[in-house]
Amino acid sequence: EKTAFSQNPPSSLGSSRLSSMIAEAFTNAEKSRQAGNAYYQAKPPRIAEAIKSYTDSIKLYEACDDEAEGVKQGKVKALNNRALCNYKRKEWEACEHDCNAAIAVDSSLPKAWGRRGYARYKRKVWKSAVDDFFKFQKLNGKLEPMMEKQLEEAKRNLDMEMGMQRDSMEKKTVPVAHKVDAARHQNHTGVEKEDVGPADKDGTKERRSVVKVKFTDDTPGKKTRNSS
Repeated sequence: EKTAFSQNPPSSLGSSRLSSMIAEAFTNAEKSRQAGNAYYQAKPPRIAEAIKSYTDSIKLYEACDDEAEGVKQGKVKALNNRALCNYKRKEWEACEHDCNAAIAVDSSLPKAWGRRGYARYKRKVWKSAVDDFFKFQKLNGKLEPMMEKQLEEAKRNLDMEMGMQRDSMEKKTVPVAHKVDAARHQNHTGVEKEDVGPADKDGTKERRSVVKVKFTDDTPGKKTRNSS
């Protein structure tokens, strides 16, 4: 069984030193994560210090073997806790980024899905927020009270957004259809326009618009009569 300090053994004589460095990295990662917890739980919470401690912790976990026992769990906890701190600071995109990283490490934990849903709700990304809340519900068994409220609001906003998109698409197609109908109507009536006008005193012509209409008699054997 791998430990948090194990790694593929190198062929050099420095393997024991490397193992010692990895062991130290894991120990410091745990300490930094716990320090972050203490900063967050302080009265009042010291969010900036907590974020720094969680960031240091994540970097140290990344120096360890990902497959080693305790590394993934510690890294996911640090990412989730930093996501919470970013949420408290209303840094929605940073919160979502940390949740993405946590899900990439372990997608079976509901906390990251729920927290990402909260962040996406705040960013008004309704479809993604709804999907995350449903994923949280599937993994956790039920929704948190605040999540239930935000899920319903996100669904309503999503319906409104989709309705507005449909209306916009319909408005874009109406002018085209109107032009086609107008062209068909003109061809049916046979209306044409000519510019005619008498000569002015200086010899130039005054232009005016006169409508020339072609009347078509559909009676068989009769010729078409024009009227202007």
